[in-house]
Amino acid sequence: EDWDLSGVDVEDLAGGLKKTYARGRKAMAKAYANPTAERFHEWRKRLKYHWYHTRLVEEAWPQVMKAYQSASHEASNLLGDAHDFAVLRNVLLEAPEQFGAPADVEAFVGLADRRRAALQTSAQPLGRRLFADQPKQLARRFKALCAADDVR
Repeated sequence: EDWDLSGVDVEDLAGGLKKTYARGRKAMAKAYANPTAERFHEWRKRLKYHWYHTRLVEEAWPQVMKAYQSASHEASNLLGDAHDFAVLRNVLLEAPEQFGAPADVEAFVGLADRRRAALQTSAQPLGRRLFADQPKQLARRFKALCAADDVR
């Protein structure tokens, strides 16, 4: 909120927005094509970078951008919770004897895996909506929005 962006032109903002968007879109595709905890964690990081970038360009269309940011934040939270379950799984499997009977640990790992998968599945429709456009389309739309009100 304290950053003065008055000297930054629309082309620079659009270029950065396109870059974070393309990286987030690619990370999402990789995560769902070959699901691993690491790939979903990478998608979450890329999603967060893009979310932060959208905060810089919010004035292009505040009502829409705030809704977009809200969906980005929701997806990021889902993926963050999924990552927590992946970490928990690893902790349990690194020293299962510390956490109870083998059958109990195995059951808990299974529950953690199912919850992680459910969270990742819940994030997918949000991701599809957020990353529905091609990166060039998003940049063009952003520039058009800025031109509509002469936002700089």
